[in-house]
Amino acid sequence: MDNKRKDELGSLFVFNNKYSNKEFEKVTIQELVFLIYTIRVFKEKEILKNYDYDTKIITFTKVLINKIKLTKKLYIAYDKNTKYPYLDFQGRAWIFSEKEFADKAEEYFNKEETFLQMKELINLNVMNEFGKLHYLGIEKVIIDNGQYNIEINRNDILPSPDYSNIPARKIPVMNPKLQFAMIYFFQYAYSGKNYKNKAEVIRGLEANMLEEVLRAKFLLPIKLESDNIGIDSNGANVVEKGSKVNFTVIKDKDSLRWLPAFTDWYEFNKAFDKSKLKSSICSFEDILTISKNLEGIVINCNGLALKIDENNRKVIMEFMENKK
Repeated sequence: MDNKRKDELGSLFVFNNKYSNKEFEKVTIQELVFLIYTIRVFKEKEILKNYDYDTKIITFTKVLINKIKLTKKLYIAYDKNTKYPYLDFQGRAWIFSEKEFADKAEEYFNKEETFLQMKELINLNVMNEFGKLHYLGIEKVIIDNGQYNIEINRNDILPSPDYSNIPARKIPVMNPKLQFAMIYFFQYAYSGKNYKNKAEVIRGLEANMLEEVLRAKFLLPIKLESDNIGIDSNGANVVEKGSKVNFTVIKDKDSLRWLPAFTDWYEFNKAFDKSKLKSSICSFEDILTISKNLEGIVINCNGLALKIDENNRKVIMEFMENKK
């Protein structure tokens, strides 16, 4: 954006109060971010007297949110190691309004050993990606990092599902806090970039992840010899007495047997066809018991797989004891 265009935007929207919604149609997302940034700077420095800064910011932000909702193309930064959205130190995903901005950010941060890969979002995939952010527990997004930028709430673009009037048995299993904690931990654990207190940071992220593992409810794929299965008022499966339940087991390349567990249907569907399998909702203590004769547990086997073998089990048991 050159200075001439900045002056045009200033004349049209900053120093003028008589503009229509139609005039915003030719304004880009980046230009709206620039307008919001400008008004905030003016407000901070009190450049204009008797000026209604807050109303301008609210107006421009509403237009920005609506433009993002209606846009046909965006770009989101993924971490090359995790293959999940990249999270910065504030836990925000990075979204770019133009390919040029995405490419510049990718080039710059790759040189800084923060290895990114931009995912292009087209048409319905724009809102689908915001929907995915709910599963992943990512609540904040920064638009156009490296340019004039702005932080927005994910819920401003796509509000969280409202399950307040839905019976518990019909609410899908989701563990957004665990997903977020796993993404954060693995992103920094996999990174070869060195920085001050890295080991301490990773230990803190691991502790937070384990906290969420202990709180989570997991989906386990099962097979029943009969269809005598019900669901109680809390959404947990209830199998008729005497029914035989076969928990699905997977093998790794060394033929070691693991119990697969999933944080949500998004991860479940990466590995299994839910139309061919039932599922059981289990606590972490449940899956520890179920897996006692196996090599261990693998959470989200086709995603950011968290393997809990005998060694990790001891670490978690010790962590649980220390929490008491």
